[in-house]
Amino acid sequence: MPGPELNHAPDLSTSDQADAQFKVIFEGAPDPILILDDERIFLDVNPAACESFGLTKEALMGHRVEEFMEEANLRDLRRLWEEFMRDGFQRGEFRFRLPDGSYRSYDHVIRKNFVPGRHMAILRDISHRTSLESALRESNERFRLLVA
Repeated sequence: MPGPELNHAPDLSTSDQADAQFKVIFEGAPDPILILDDERIFLDVNPAACESFGLTKEALMGHRVEEFMEEANLRDLRRLWEEFMRDGFQRGEFRFRLPDGSYRSYDHVIRKNFVPGRHMAILRDISHRTSLESALRESNERFRLLVA
């Protein structure tokens, strides 16, 4: 006697179904996701990226990554991008300068050619953690001076 019929996930074998699933994940992700081309231009961004950068999707599209990078990181960008294009994957931290003049620190993971010529970066806002680390360093330094 056959067992009960199981409800299976939909067949995602067609391109349309896979695209629809990607869109749901992309739009619903809690972390910023950026789709970049080989020239580091934003081709697409998810709602979390818009919220994190404080800009609309339309305002972000077409801009280059370096327009938002902290000056100190710009010096390393060319080398890091060349390494990324060679290795196909990169993980690290960057501080971005937002349009309102504030700065945010992000941990990032970027994967090359998830679609040919398109690269996906997933960011995690670590600003709170880095500000706590800075405050702790300052507190430790004050304590060191008091006991010295």
